[in-house]
Amino acid sequence: MLSELSPQLDDFVAKHVNNFVKWDLVVHFYEHREVVVTSHEIATRLGRRSEDVDSALADLVDGEILRKEDTGADPVYSFRADGPRLSLVADFVDALDSREQRLQILTKLLRLGARG
Repeated sequence: MLSELSPQLDDFVAKHVNNFVKWDLVVHFYEHREVVVTSHEIATRLGRRSEDVDSALADLVDGEILRKEDTGADPVYSFRADGPRLSLVADFVDALDSREQRLQILTKLLRLGARG
């Protein structure tokens, strides 16, 4: 039997990383905290559709995980290193290093109906 996610991490996944595009974005921005990119640039880097990335970025900005800056042409996005969810993002990324925890998160996303 797989170990359970902590209640805080379980809630974080359900509210903020509830699809695979958000999973990719959270991990990418956390592991590359210095990155400041447009939606199109990050979609290309991750091999994701721009429409899916745009929606996920908006949700992650609303969730105070990413920062959006309007620069005139296209807005740019970066990781909110000072954000209120920093420790939960760190816990999420750390959990992915554990096979059991990763499977728990994957199972949760599939139960939530996450796709692609």
